[in-house]
Amino acid sequence: MRPLCHGCYLSMNGCRKGHSREPVGTIETQTLEPVATTSMALYSLKMAISKMKSEPQFRSSSGIVRLQVSIEEEEVEAIDWLHSQNHLLLPRCFFSGREHNSFDSNGRSLVSVAGVGSAVFFCQPHPFSYWDWVSIRRFLSESCPLIRAYGAIRFDAKAKLSVEWLPFGSFYFMIPQVHTLYSFRKQLITIPLLIVFIASAARYTKPKKIDRLSLMSLKEDRCSLRPLRGTIQFLGHGKMQSMLSKTPLASSEFKLYNFGLQVSASIVRFPKQAPPTLILSSHDIPSKIDWDIAVNRALEMIKKNNSLLTKVVLARSTRVVPTTNIDPLTWLACLTVESENAYQFLLQPPDAPAFIGNTPEQLFHRKWLHITSEALAGTRARGVSMALDRQIELDLLTSPKDDIEFTIVRDTIRRKLEGVCEKVVIKPKKMIRKLPRIQHLFAQLAGRLRSEEDEFEVLSSLHPSPAVCGFPTEEAQLLIAKTGPENPCKLAC
Repeated sequence: MRPLCHGCYLSMNGCRKGHSREPVGTIETQTLEPVATTSMALYSLKMAISKMKSEPQFRSSSGIVRLQVSIEEEEVEAIDWLHSQNHLLLPRCFFSGREHNSFDSNGRSLVSVAGVGSAVFFCQPHPFSYWDWVSIRRFLSESCPLIRAYGAIRFDAKAKLSVEWLPFGSFYFMIPQVHTLYSFRKQLITIPLLIVFIASAARYTKPKKIDRLSLMSLKEDRCSLRPLRGTIQFLGHGKMQSMLSKTPLASSEFKLYNFGLQVSASIVRFPKQAPPTLILSSHDIPSKIDWDIAVNRALEMIKKNNSLLTKVVLARSTRVVPTTNIDPLTWLACLTVESENAYQFLLQPPDAPAFIGNTPEQLFHRKWLHITSEALAGTRARGVSMALDRQIELDLLTSPKDDIEFTIVRDTIRRKLEGVCEKVVIKPKKMIRKLPRIQHLFAQLAGRLRSEEDEFEVLSSLHPSPAVCGFPTEEAQLLIAKTGPENPCKLAC
């Protein structure tokens, strides 16, 4: 378990009420000469930061400068790097792609990304809104494709929230202050620097308590929302705009914030298996009896002639107390066997529990105006032999019950996309997607947005999808709130 901290880091809430939406003066990426090891990379970054403090161009405006250095010889996986930073009292995140189709600025395929600290973070108790989306987009730039935001949105912002999810708010996104990107035996360490000019004491109170600023990280010309059966993974893009006023400064003070020098260069490859432990207790919420009652009540509502409800996904929470505290990254590493054709993620605000998971689902992916989404529903186990696996596959493909469930999901996504796209194509319309232990019915939908501004409309209409909530959404959420525990899957799509 990580030690707790209270107000010991610099960061700013990028969607705090009252922030300006004017563009910042500077946003750029500087690439340093490649080095051999992590230690050399951190030294190179330290020297670059020292040099920047004396350069006049960075003393004339506010903005963000991202420093990056490639490590050519030392092979370090992102999850090992993140585990080695475990002593830091900072927020952290991890993301591993489902397929290696994400690329860095040199065209190398990205395998995984890990980050500590936040240059800017975005968190509020109210439901995620258009203006919150705007607040995130203004920190992004096509010219700096590796500045990305990682985070999650609540499944139902109106439902009662259990205490372990309070630090996540209604949504939580962060742009890592220091992060490493691992791409097929190549490592890239980057540090986004916040450059701020302060006009007076009214705009600046000592570093210990300024608003948290977490820089978002997004792929150039891409926005990806990945439904994580308990979260949503967001990679977006947009013009970088400012949270700082462009009012002329009478007496300015130059501040350059970074956490890069606190990062450990000593990387230890930790074992990707859970330590020996026993379960002290295990508690289901709701209990088996209450769960059966909730399922029967849902079936009764669906069967009513005047009911609009056709599908609902009920959830329950299991609280397990082990004899040994296990680091969330260790749990995440144990999911490696399940990672084929799936996303892995970790999101942990400061002084908060970690949210980890492994999911094959993608809510949507946007590149310029082209957008794709996926329908995934209906589940069967894999067979122990090829013959049995094929038999189970045919049973899933021909099941009337699973076909109804799958059709609801696919057609709902199609209707939502048709509202913002010129044309929607479904191909394939229905097939099997196989994972290591289970298999699902699958379809892919593609369309062309009329405007990039429709991105928020896509997000707000698709999240949560019928696959993890039900249909219609409002009726399903109402039933879930009445029958389920205190929002056990706080972050979901």
